[in-house]
Amino acid sequence: MLRALLTLGLALVTVVSGVPAAASAVAPAALSTAPTGVAATAGVGTVQLTWGAPSTPSGTVSDYVVQFRLTTTSTYSTANDGVSTDLSAVLAGLKRGSSYYVKVAAVTESGRGAFSSAVLVKTLTGLPSAPAQVYFYPVGTSTIEVSWNAVTTTNGGGDVVDYVVLHRLHGTTTWRTLADGVSTERSTVITGLLRSRDYEIAVYALTSYGRGPSRIIDAYTLHGIPGRPNVWASARSVSSHAVSWSDATPIGSPVIDYVVQYRQAGYTTWRTVADGISPTASRVEITGLKRGVTYETRVWAKSVFGSGSPQTARFTVHSGLPTAPRNVTWWDPTLSSVSLDFGVPTTGDNITPISGYRVLVRPVGTTTWREATFVSTGTGRGMVTGLARGAKLELALYATTVYGRGPSTLVTVQTQSGVPSAITALTLEPSAHTVLVKSATPWNNGSPIIDYVVRYRPVGSATWTVFPDGVSANPWITVTGLNRLAPYEFSSYAVSAIGAGGASPITRTTTLSGVPGAVTVLSSSSRMSTSSTNPVRVTADPAYPITSYEIDYRVLGAASWTTLTLTELGPGDTVTIDGLTPSGTYEVRARAFSAQGAGPYGPTRLIFPAP
Repeated sequence: MLRALLTLGLALVTVVSGVPAAASAVAPAALSTAPTGVAATAGVGTVQLTWGAPSTPSGTVSDYVVQFRLTTTSTYSTANDGVSTDLSAVLAGLKRGSSYYVKVAAVTESGRGAFSSAVLVKTLTGLPSAPAQVYFYPVGTSTIEVSWNAVTTTNGGGDVVDYVVLHRLHGTTTWRTLADGVSTERSTVITGLLRSRDYEIAVYALTSYGRGPSRIIDAYTLHGIPGRPNVWASARSVSSHAVSWSDATPIGSPVIDYVVQYRQAGYTTWRTVADGISPTASRVEITGLKRGVTYETRVWAKSVFGSGSPQTARFTVHSGLPTAPRNVTWWDPTLSSVSLDFGVPTTGDNITPISGYRVLVRPVGTTTWREATFVSTGTGRGMVTGLARGAKLELALYATTVYGRGPSTLVTVQTQSGVPSAITALTLEPSAHTVLVKSATPWNNGSPIIDYVVRYRPVGSATWTVFPDGVSANPWITVTGLNRLAPYEFSSYAVSAIGAGGASPITRTTTLSGVPGAVTVLSSSSRMSTSSTNPVRVTADPAYPITSYEIDYRVLGAASWTTLTLTELGPGDTVTIDGLTPSGTYEVRARAFSAQGAGPYGPTRLIFPAP
């Protein structure tokens, strides 16, 4: 059973010095050892003790003596708890929040035994800690919302019964307590404060034992002047501009109006836009501006306490002039014109129409511009005429409105020369006294080809002869009057009404001899003592036709040939050879004759008369 030791001051405790009066003058042979496992639990001004019986009691325990002292003193006091063998006790009436040493000894018939080692314990105060955190939020020019976290402990004092909030102007010494009644709510509102001032706010908690320490923070009230709006400007026309802004942040007092001013850049005097009073306006149009001029504008918000800081923006009024044409390309060049394609420029305000396009021209490498004629052929397309033939030129294309011209876009073009390009290749087909010259068709460069000129010379000669074929746009010309079996060089060029083009590469060929080519025996068929052959596949110069054929045959391996001469044999004709030995093997060959002589023999062919 727990026993209560009421130690309400030194008047109720007995100071022990030496042994108790009840102890025998004659000490027993042995005293009890100290109680074991002494433990102390602090309360608010109290300490609860528990212990175990001595390990060697030296008799029967009849009482336990409890002594204690403040850590700041050296003298122990004995608790006036009567006589009891309970293994626990409560020390009451101690100083709250103070540290004590406590020890216990057992009493037997042999006397008071040894004291236990002193146990250090600190009594609880019963007072709460300061709130963990205090927060503030200024909600106006004279009001601050305050909130706080709960206390971390009440040090044995039970529940918090109230929170007290105080405030004072920063730099002063007198605190004012907020009259908010008794409440354990952890937020409140402080009103009646001065505008735009710094304050200190303190919050502490109360338990039934008293108040805890305060948590103090710095706070402030709002000045009531609005924040700065974000401002931007957008072009409208050649004499107006729109100015827009975002809502300014109200700092403790609502916005009652926005003021808009403007001035020409570089000037000092501002003009105020007469737009009335409105706390919700976010856009105004400024009119009567100068075309193409840069302006500054500023906007600020107002409250009943004054004007906020202005936000400034710059803008330039539309000039009404078009932008430069985009992506200019040229095509379809002629002797004196080119066509242009381009992206249509804009005028910025999308109101002023483009009234036309103009083109300046100058030769590449020069500095002086002149105006050329531009004819529009559709949206983003036109033709520049009156240009120099065969010239590399720079063109400057720009658009115009009623207000003037815009910037130009340069493009380099090339008109056609009208002179044919050089012939790139010749194909030559010779005969004994002629050569057919085939010229590859060149570009006419803007002017039709009206003639081809062929010149030739014997190989090794420095002098060219122009073949007199008249005027003709036919690129195939037959050069006549050439020597047989002679090497020649040929070159040609094309001619337009503007002039002659470049000459082709020099190409060589040799005229033919007029002698037929080799004869090929195409096929043969045999029967007893007879063989038929079809010998005619042969080339011949048209100027020297074949006059006769010669067919030779012999037994395979023989030294001499037997010859048949045929004057009326033509292509596809068959020649019959009689008097052959059946089952023999013969060779046969053929050649052709013209007025220029005999051609070469063709390949020898074997024939086999039937048995």
